[in-house]
Amino acid sequence: MLFASCSTQLTKSGKNVRLVTENQKEKYCKTLDIVTASNELGWDAAHHSQNAMNEARNRVAELGGNGMKIISSNNSQGYGGSSQAIVQVEALACNFVKN
Repeated sequence: MLFASCSTQLTKSGKNVRLVTENQKEKYCKTLDIVTASNELGWDAAHHSQNAMNEARNRVAELGGNGMKIISSNNSQGYGGSSQAIVQVEALACNFVKN
């Protein structure tokens, strides 16, 4: 799945998606899908990266997930000075232990 956007705000559900470590994934999570999100419009590379991460969190939430593990993250320079951020994550359904 590939999603493109210009400015992405986190949805209510997207705000609840946590980044997880490999150890947490193995202990508490089940893989739902692989999500690829991209952003090429915005002020700078950091803005592109944040928007791509927000898109990924929102998509994980839409899939019913509450966790994600980053597989890859890349900022690239295109023709004419434009740039693009692409992030690929593993969408996870996790049963986090509450302390």
